Amino acid sequence: MKETYTGLKGIFKIQTHDSKGNLLDEYEEKNLIVDSARPNLAKLIGGFSTGTPINKFIIGTRGHVDNGGTYDILIPKTIVNGLDETRTELFSEEEAMYSYSINFQGTGSSNGNRNVISETDIAVDANTLSTVSVTNDTRNLIYTIIIPSTVANNLSGQGGTTAGIAAFTEAGFYSGSTLFNIKTFPAKIKELGTTITITWTLEF
Repeated sequence: MKETYTGLKGIFKIQTHDSKGNLLDEYEEKNLIVDSARPNLAKLIGGFSTGTPINKFIIGTRGHVDNGGTYDILIPKTIVNGLDETRTELFSEEEAMYSYSINFQGTGSSNGNRNVISETDIAVDANTLSTVSVTNDTRNLIYTIIIPSTVANNLSGQGGTTAGIAAFTEAGFYSGSTLFNIKTFPAKIKELGTTITITWTLEF
């Protein structure tokens, strides 16, 4: 009987809530683990000091298709638009468009919050507002990222096209500067008063 093996996979869920905590929108689907993640995973499992844990999250604004110069923010990019295992960065980074980055502590001895070191709007550790927590549930790692209403709103001076609002359509984890996974999705609108919650499960 031939044995069947399953590889590393991820499940991405993003939710938006209004100022009263009411759910506005939700999207959930599997994500893409890119090729660059695998050498780093091998180093981590082997105990090599050059291995880097996941320590950065980026949410971006160019994960949707371009129909001849007209962007449709409700249609996510797929393999025909360049979403494949060879990607090394988010589309918004590649195109120098608005994205929001959260840098956090990559290691921890138990389940719970990871120290957020900096984020795009706030570079001082003591004043960061977004939160990151990690839970190990048997063979799964569950990352929960909460981006509050007061940040990531594409404010003037941050490279956005509309002050006070952002249409996010892609997200990814990084190990240092190395992309680990990526997900494109129908636009989730972020503005003052809107909170984004990402639950990203990695299944081993």
